[in-house]
Amino acid sequence: MTQFGHCPACHRPIPQDRIFGTVIVCECGWTASSYAKAAERRVTDRISAMIIVFAMVLIGAFIHAINWDTYFFAVIPLKAKEMTGTANTQDLFKIVEICKARHKHSCVKDSYKQIYRLNKDINILAKLGELQQATGDVQAAVHTFKEYVKLGGKDAEPTYRYAQVLAGMGQVDEAIRFYRQVLDQKPDTLQITVTRSYVSMLIENKRYEHALEVIQYYRKKADNTGYFMEKELQALNRILKKDPSSKRS
Repeated sequence: MTQFGHCPACHRPIPQDRIFGTVIVCECGWTASSYAKAAERRVTDRISAMIIVFAMVLIGAFIHAINWDTYFFAVIPLKAKEMTGTANTQDLFKIVEICKARHKHSCVKDSYKQIYRLNKDINILAKLGELQQATGDVQAAVHTFKEYVKLGGKDAEPTYRYAQVLAGMGQVDEAIRFYRQVLDQKPDTLQITVTRSYVSMLIENKRYEHALEVIQYYRKKADNTGYFMEKELQALNRILKKDPSSKRS
């Protein structure tokens, strides 16, 4: 049986009966202590572990450098502060700008959330909700915009986007409420993008009479809006003429 291994002098296996306590005696005359051998193995194991850890650190740093490109050295101290909870709003805004430049949307969202926790600025909620909507995170966008309006947010753009995500989730009556809120902010102005989106939402949800009324209302607002959404108006007239029961609920 070769419990110890091979003799480093003659390279022959060292059998069990050549081991005397902590002393090993090979047939060739070579001797050694098993404690020394074990210590040597422990040193070797530690060195191997250190090499592995160092290699992993190098690989991680390489990947990190690729991910952040020219922002590598700028982002390291900022991310370190973020991870330890010592980053202030200025640090977090810097992270937002870097993450935007690198198109790292999750990073931007996380930083916006941390900024809001620090300064409670509802404009940050608006930015977060807009990004969530743009990246298809609709459920999160609804939650964020809901919190925004709950806290008194009334700016047209986030309110309009809130109406859009509500419509996309089938909450039509709530969507109508916020579309109207946006349009009522400028009652004497034809907000083309918002109005088109509003009418399209109404048509998609078979609110034909309501959609027709919206088009007619804004066509009367000014002389140059006489043919506004003409194609949709003609289609609605045909639908309502063919099926008079297609009325707004």
